[in-house]
Amino acid sequence: MDIRKIEKIIELVQKFSISEIEISKNGELIKIKRTKESIKTEDLKIKRLKEIEKEKEEIERKTLQNRKQNNILKRDHKEHIIRSPIVGTFYRSLHIDSDPLVRVGQKIKKGDILCIIESMKIMNQIKSNQSGTIKEILTKDGDVVEFDTPLMILKLDIENV
Repeated sequence: MDIRKIEKIIELVQKFSISEIEISKNGELIKIKRTKESIKTEDLKIKRLKEIEKEKEEIERKTLQNRKQNNILKRDHKEHIIRSPIVGTFYRSLHIDSDPLVRVGQKIKKGDILCIIESMKIMNQIKSNQSGTIKEILTKDGDVVEFDTPLMILKLDIENV
C-alpha cells in the first residue's frame, strides 16, 4: 500500500477520534490502533484549544467594553456623565410597579433622585449633582454596576457650563 494513503488514513483516524481501524486490500493488512495515552493527549489539546478560544472571546469582549467606555469619556463639554458611586444592582424606579424616576429628555435639578443602586440589601438613592436634561441612560434595570460605571449622560443647562 502507498505510504501517502497510510498517512491519510492516520489523519482521518486522528480527526474523527477513531481508536482502532483495520484495512485489508490485495492481501495486505494495515492495522492502526491509537493507545489511550494518544487519545488523552489529543483530548487535552482539544480542551486547551477550546480554553484558548474562550479566553480570546473574553479579551475581545473586554476590548469592546473598553472602547465603549472610551467613547463615553469623549463627550462634549456641555455633557456630564453620571457615574455609579458604589458597586451594586442598578434600578430605574423605587419599586417594581412604579414608573422610572427619570426618562430620556426629562429636565432634572441638582439633588433630584435619578436611580437606585442596591448594595448589600440597602437601596441607595443616587442623586444628581448637576442640573440639566437626561440625554441618555446607559444602564438597564437589573444590571450590576461597578464603582465609577457610567449610568447616564446629562446635557447640562447653559448656566452650568
